[in-house]
Amino acid sequence: RVHFLWVVQKCTDTVPFFDTLIDAQNEPLDGGFKVSVYVDRDDSCPAGTKGSINGFNVVGGRPNVPEMIEALTDDVASGLKPHVFVCGPPGLTAAADLACLKSGISFHKEVFAF
Repeated sequence: RVHFLWVVQKCTDTVPFFDTLIDAQNEPLDGGFKVSVYVDRDDSCPAGTKGSINGFNVVGGRPNVPEMIEALTDDVASGLKPHVFVCGPPGLTAAADLACLKSGISFHKEVFAF
C-alpha cells in the first residue's frame, strides 16, 4: 500500500502532476494507492476544510505528521512493515524523522530548502 501525502501552497500547484496521480490511483492495485493533498496557503481552502478533487482527499492546512505516523503503529502490530519516505523542507523532515524514531518505523528523507 502507498499513501501519497502532498503538501502544496495552492490548489493550482497540483495541476502539472494531476493526470499522473489520477492514473496511478486508477491502476488496479486493489486500493493500494491513495492520494491526500494538503493545501497550506490558499484562501479558497482554509485550514480545517476537507473535500475531494477527482477522488483525492483535499485538506486545508498542514498535516499532523506525528499523528499520521503514530497511526502506522497499527500496521506494525499486525505484522506489516511500514516505511516512511519524506521529501521536503527541514522542519517537515525533522518532524517525520522524530515521529518514526519514537514509533520504531523505518524512515528515509530527502531534504530541500528554498
